Amino acid sequence: MISGKDCSDSNLITFDDITIESLAEIPSDYIGVQWNNFHVMNLTAYPHYNTSGFYTALRSGYIAFNKNGLTMTISANPPNVFNLYSFVAASGSQNQLRLTMIGQRLSKQLYAATYPLYTKWQQLIELNYLNIDTITLSTDGSSEFAMDNLCISTSSLTTTTTSTTET
Repeated sequence: MISGKDCSDSNLITFDDITIESLAEIPSDYIGVQWNNFHVMNLTAYPHYNTSGFYTALRSGYIAFNKNGLTMTISANPPNVFNLYSFVAASGSQNQLRLTMIGQRLSKQLYAATYPLYTKWQQLIELNYLNIDTITLSTDGSSEFAMDNLCISTSSLTTTTTSTTET
């Protein structure tokens, strides 16, 4: 069993509450952030995927994936930010698929990581990307990967100013 950060309450995104359709795009305002090129799939409707990496990543009813291998992004409008802690992932069909993730705030790169993904092994991706407003997830070529149990929190990044008076 994959373990990691406890994502109880609202931080655990299982993708199970997005739709009752077997295949759908994640709405752009889901949980208060924008999702681009994220799709969800209920694998019980697609039994021919039962030997793919999509089933390997499955932790609940639905998985999220990058349909047609497109680059995916999650973003928040400033001053909103989010923390991306972890998720479970597997390659859809290509072993040693390279998944690259870049975390940014105000267009400045703060984090970057690349992980190999496999079709038969779940991988817990622990990022702990804090106070970012964009994450980009991309794969080699047009290869698909699946994710589940995304641990994320959202907040507003506020700054405090202090004024001083000379006497």
